[in-house]
Amino acid sequence: MATAKQKAALDAILSVRRAARAIDDIVDAACAPIGITGTQYNILRILSRAPIEGLSRTQIVAQLIEQHVDVTRAIDGLVVSGYVVREHATHDRRIVLHRITPTGRKAIEQLDPSLHQALDHMARSFSIAELDTLSVLCKRFLDAATDAENTQLSER
Repeated sequence: MATAKQKAALDAILSVRRAARAIDDIVDAACAPIGITGTQYNILRILSRAPIEGLSRTQIVAQLIEQHVDVTRAIDGLVVSGYVVREHATHDRRIVLHRITPTGRKAIEQLDPSLHQALDHMARSFSIAELDTLSVLCKRFLDAATDAENTQLSER
């Protein structure tokens, strides 16, 4: 039988997951008018901060929030839409690098107002102090989850 703390932890985890899913839905809806997903928007954001030579798929995955998504397919869609270019690295033809195009930068600029409006809407019920506390608590959950995962892996 679960303890009171285990029940409270499960409730908190489920609430965080539901909130994350709702936020993903809002971001996806904001991105839909230009035919991309929230994950693809995140990839564009990552590439917009990348060095001029671009990033490999592995480097993109390392920076994504959702690391279990089909990144190759997401990037393929961005390439087809003209938001990203894909080229082999000059120093090693086995490495494929991705760079954001000017069209991709314009897509970010086009989406930012809608996403900022959604962010304002989601945050309107919270004070800055509450948002800071929420951020700290979520980071503590993440640290605890990482620690639990590492413990499980070391016990195998």
